[in-house]
Amino acid sequence: MCLDTVDKRTNKGTGEGYKVFRRDKYYHMKPNIVGTTKYQYNKWYEAKDNVQNFDKLDYPVGFHVFPKLKDAQNWLVGEHPLHRSCIRKVLYFDVVASGRQTGMVGKNLSVIVARKMLICKDKV
Repeated sequence: MCLDTVDKRTNKGTGEGYKVFRRDKYYHMKPNIVGTTKYQYNKWYEAKDNVQNFDKLDYPVGFHVFPKLKDAQNWLVGEHPLHRSCIRKVLYFDVVASGRQTGMVGKNLSVIVARKMLICKDKV
């Protein structure tokens, strides 16, 4: 996922939001687009600087988190209706940017980019 527009660049901020994950055939949570990390609950993860930012906009690499559950659901329906995917509540720290993602459903979805993330075990 890449931002279509960047509203703000910052180096602070914390909160909670929602992230879409892909599930492999063993139901491990993995990054939705790029990477092979097998995520675990209740563990902090830090974005890796060696991941390529495919975006044409200039902002640091990080975890893309939807502040609103409805936005995560809209993106999931439009982008990955056939994949094994799930939405999980996450805590985020060290926000580096915020902006908008259009997605396949044509909606203007709010997204936060954070350097650190913890995946909550609670189901959405």
